[in-house]
Amino acid sequence: MKVFAYKTLKYSLFGLLLLINPLLQARSDPPAGFPNEKNTGFVAGGTAEKQLESIQQDRLYITEDGFVLQNKKLTGSVFVKADNVTIKNCWIRGTQGFSIRHEGKNLSIEYCKLESAGNVAGENISNYKAENNYTLKYCDISGFGDGIKAGNDTLIEFNYIHDLAGDPEYHSDCIQVMQGKNIKICNNTLLARWKAQTSVVILKNDIGAISAVTIEGNFMSGGAYVFYNVGGTDVRFKNNIIEKGSWQWQGSPVYPKNSPLVYECNRYEDGTPISQNPPCKKSAEPIKIKPIAWRGHSAAVALTFDAGPSYLFTCKGRGLRHACTTF
Repeated sequence: MKVFAYKTLKYSLFGLLLLINPLLQARSDPPAGFPNEKNTGFVAGGTAEKQLESIQQDRLYITEDGFVLQNKKLTGSVFVKADNVTIKNCWIRGTQGFSIRHEGKNLSIEYCKLESAGNVAGENISNYKAENNYTLKYCDISGFGDGIKAGNDTLIEFNYIHDLAGDPEYHSDCIQVMQGKNIKICNNTLLARWKAQTSVVILKNDIGAISAVTIEGNFMSGGAYVFYNVGGTDVRFKNNIIEKGSWQWQGSPVYPKNSPLVYECNRYEDGTPISQNPPCKKSAEPIKIKPIAWRGHSAAVALTFDAGPSYLFTCKGRGLRHACTTF
């Protein structure tokens, strides 16, 4: 009995440490200017929780083209079976292994909070096939073992993906691409477990070919590696800020280290270039570019780092980042 009690206590403490250690080391807040819990989700979209209509329905089907689902608090999962659907200013707590399953075309999801209602297995956005394209902006996403899946012609921009479920040994990723082309992952905060789970972003051609992927201007932390590229072609991994020491394996945060991609101007939070990574070219003088709008604010900005087609820049009174829009 003494031996049994000792072993039980030993493994219980070990399990507890496995669970709390990543949480103790994980970043509490993204750097200034990046998406976080205050500038994403329905609140950032101008809707208070008390303004949301509460619905409990395990399976909510959308079958009408052009339908708008807005200002709802849903405990259940949304099945999108129509084209040109908009989901905005919603709080969805998925119960069917996902929050949203997309089976149409041209889905838009903005200013939503997506999370699990208790499930571990699954993901918040499940695209049924590669051609089920969507745009995801200003969303706060957490709770399932995986964040989201992406396929053809998908834009993932200004989102906060964090606190993936499951223990540190789960093969979890903030963003998964198993097939598809013309995918842009830009200006997001992407937080996997500190030195645990699989990755922040993974490209793995298990289902079909992967090409023309841009991963740019993100803050990324955690995983066994930060970025896996297994089978992706024409991939651009540029101008990202990676939390130093947050991934499990030593050396490059990218696996495989020599994967065929454009890999440049990535750096740590203090501005230090990542080793084996071409640095940004400094501009001799700030370059004035047209005002832009972000989260409803516009301002004149001045370029501070020249990274080819993508820029890190600042404006008066606030930090601002932009990578995907053509000026």
